Amino acid sequence: MAFLDIINTATRVHIVPGLTDLAFKHGAFLAHLKANNLQTFPGGSQIQENFTYAPLNGKFYSTGDTFDVTKKQIFNGGTFPVRKLEVNVTEYLEDNEIHITGPEAAFRQVDADMQAAANTIAAFLNIALYLEGQNAGYEKMIAGLAEAVSDGTTTSWNGTTYATYGTLTRAGIVSPALNARVTDVAGAISYEKMELAYNQSTIGTERPNLGLTSNNGMTYINYRFQPQQRIEGNDPTIGFNGLKFKGATIVQDQYCPSVAISGTTDPVVKAFMQGQGFAAGYPTVTDETLFFLTTKYWRLWKSASAIFDFGFTGFKRTANTTAVAGQLLWAGNLTCQDPRRQHQ
Repeated sequence: MAFLDIINTATRVHIVPGLTDLAFKHGAFLAHLKANNLQTFPGGSQIQENFTYAPLNGKFYSTGDTFDVTKKQIFNGGTFPVRKLEVNVTEYLEDNEIHITGPEAAFRQVDADMQAAANTIAAFLNIALYLEGQNAGYEKMIAGLAEAVSDGTTTSWNGTTYATYGTLTRAGIVSPALNARVTDVAGAISYEKMELAYNQSTIGTERPNLGLTSNNGMTYINYRFQPQQRIEGNDPTIGFNGLKFKGATIVQDQYCPSVAISGTTDPVVKAFMQGQGFAAGYPTVTDETLFFLTTKYWRLWKSASAIFDFGFTGFKRTANTTAVAGQLLWAGNLTCQDPRRQHQ
């Protein structure tokens, strides 16, 4: 033990009660999905999203013409496996029973760790929403926006193409039903380019209702717009302030792919990627991203099991030690029934 000086001998350190979160960010997409698009998966081997990909046979005809009565398949379904996510909490009995207890404790260790676990699993799910569930290292993850909002040939924001979605080949018999829009602006954002992106995702009377971008992306959009074109709005279901553009509210999501979380820049994102086995961290991002989504076609699936719906397994003792460990668990996936109405 070090020899104490007179001040440290006569006084105690004052620890401000509680903890301030300096690590985690906020995700607007997850908040929107939880408020509007949450679905319970009751059980089974996979989740299937059905869709129509072709019309029936028909033609103008003259009296006496024969009709084509061939039975034509016009329906199909994308299938998605149930993905599982865990966050571990380990405690030592000595910490909670001897050291961090009584009037000298500024906070309870187990309470702080459980709150950190809840923040961590939410952050990891937020991060995964923008990634993929196909390629090496990602195959255990959910089918995020990089994979879902793809046309099969144009590279997504992470430099990868996704020829299949829901195990179906995009360029196969169902083409182009599963093709979303992907645009590389390759320069400064402009009103014209946003107008084009928005309208390319509009089909009939249905238009994108949610825009997702990074903090920097929102700054660039505001900078490029004239003041008379900018109208501040609020998404009442999630409470996020945003910018109204046509029928969509563009909001800032701090887990949206951005220079700010590229590589190993962000400690939470870095921990997530390294947990999946990627020592290099998050995919390199040199620009900002913007997604226009028609959210009625998205579903965030969660297990009907209370344990796998952000449930806690309870602490379990390990042999020959005073350590106990438990896990927060989640199971589900993200699905899009109509990629054509989505744009990145």
